[in-house]
Amino acid sequence: MKTITTIALIVVSLNLIAQDLNESTIRKLDSIVHKQMQAKGIVGAAYSIAQTDSLYVSKAFGYANLANEEKLTLEHQHMFGSISKLMTAALITELAEKGSLDLHSDIRSKVPYLKLRFPTTLHQLMTHTGGFEEQVLDRTRLIDQERETLKEYLSRRMPDQIVEPGSVAAYSNHGVALAGLVAEEVTGIPFEELIKKRLFDPLNMPTASFAFDENFLNNHATPYVDGEEANIEFVQTIPGSMLTGTMGDLEQFMIAQLNPDHTPMASAIQKMQAAQFQKADSLYGRGYGFFESVFRARKGLEHGNNRNGFFSLLYIIPEDGIGITVTATGNNTSFRNDVVYGFLRLLYPSSEGMAREIPINQELLDTYSGSYHTMRTHETNMEKIYHKMQNRKIDIESDGQQLLAFGDEYVFIGDNTFQSKEGMHRIAFKEINGEQYLLLPGRSDYYNKEGFMGSSMNVQILYVLTGIFLFLLIRRIVLMVKKKNNPANKIVALTNMSGAVFLLVFLIASLVIGTDLNYGIPVLFYPLFVLPLVFIAGSIAIVIQIIKKRWTSRWRWAQLVLMVIMVYELYYWNFIGWNF
Repeated sequence: MKTITTIALIVVSLNLIAQDLNESTIRKLDSIVHKQMQAKGIVGAAYSIAQTDSLYVSKAFGYANLANEEKLTLEHQHMFGSISKLMTAALITELAEKGSLDLHSDIRSKVPYLKLRFPTTLHQLMTHTGGFEEQVLDRTRLIDQERETLKEYLSRRMPDQIVEPGSVAAYSNHGVALAGLVAEEVTGIPFEELIKKRLFDPLNMPTASFAFDENFLNNHATPYVDGEEANIEFVQTIPGSMLTGTMGDLEQFMIAQLNPDHTPMASAIQKMQAAQFQKADSLYGRGYGFFESVFRARKGLEHGNNRNGFFSLLYIIPEDGIGITVTATGNNTSFRNDVVYGFLRLLYPSSEGMAREIPINQELLDTYSGSYHTMRTHETNMEKIYHKMQNRKIDIESDGQQLLAFGDEYVFIGDNTFQSKEGMHRIAFKEINGEQYLLLPGRSDYYNKEGFMGSSMNVQILYVLTGIFLFLLIRRIVLMVKKKNNPANKIVALTNMSGAVFLLVFLIASLVIGTDLNYGIPVLFYPLFVLPLVFIAGSIAIVIQIIKKRWTSRWRWAQLVLMVIMVYELYYWNFIGWNF
């Protein structure tokens, strides 16, 4: 029940760690909310704070809809997006506790219609170590578009496994969706019904749902991006993405996590909160659904969401019996962090101590320097370039005594680990199969160190090739106008034209549509991908002419070198054929 009880207030007064959780703290927190809403352009926001087994306070601010000036209330529903993964983790863990599922056995026999390259377990899916590449292509539908069932969608769009499961951490919507599908197949109950029966009903979460039904559509807060009303989306990785409900639903879930012994799923909750995967002993890791966090020596567990105008964050500190949930509409993810960490600073004013710095030589320090790219990426179809163009990389530099990262200075504390000078953050490094990875705590993925011919270099090569082929095309047209219009010139002109037009139109189209392919491949791309095939055919014809020694000029050989580079780029970016 959402009540403020005398018992809860007594518990607060006796809790020495969180003794500042009182009316003064709430007034200061409200001030932070108002200030950050104004600064970040937030339309509506709400927060709830739980203490042990009770709701301490819950408030709403701003508007649910600007057009009709409708005030946001705690009864409005929100799309909680990736917080769905917490619910799915709770369901999977509970089913495992009851013997319906085995967290550590290979799931392939449960979903034989999916082509999984490696033995894969629910444990790996729930810790984001299933080895799957990231995929956004065709994952999202608008509310008036036809949708697929979970089984239909994953049968058609399940991403490939690009590394062996258990070796690398990379956040995966599809991995969690697959865990939900396994539960559905084993129980014979559709996921949306199963999670309501086994989780939402026992935890008294009456409006929580994955069904995306009229109840949500008729009573939701309006999402906004850049001050404009945003689309309501249906994300087909349902178990990882489609939780909707009110703040009251999240409050009940948060209270259950803080007080598991008073729920019907105590053992499952304990497993959710325990560290199930750790990238390095010196870093905090992740449980099932939860990501560990450390703030001023207090271990927390969190999961957030950022989805097209809806964003939220659930953060609990189990050892202190405190939790906070924030949700908002707008387009500034930092707001949720400002509120949560503003609250934590009010509760825990003292800073965390630092580990002792260890001297390190310049040669070893330099081995850590370089650009690191997230393993939450794509490799096997044309979506690859959109992931690489997002430039989600981290640059690590050395000044001879320490590492520089995220605008901070990091000192060596041993075991391939560095700590920021303030002692608040850590990073570590690990070698896997001869490659170096950057490890960040909690939710963050593994980051792979980029070599000379990494994706950044190949993006630059594409830009250079575009210019070169445009120049060669213009030159060839000039030669043809000057009556040097022999068959050889026509072949070269056609080849140059196909390369130039493909690269130019693809780059322009990419700038127009951005790097988001959630709604599928633009129709323009289908005829466009004929051009790489034309280019390859023309290149083969040119090679044949050179072999026959009909062409001997340096221009021809330069053309050949450029074509070899272009064919490699077409292969590298999966541009050969309709590889969607």
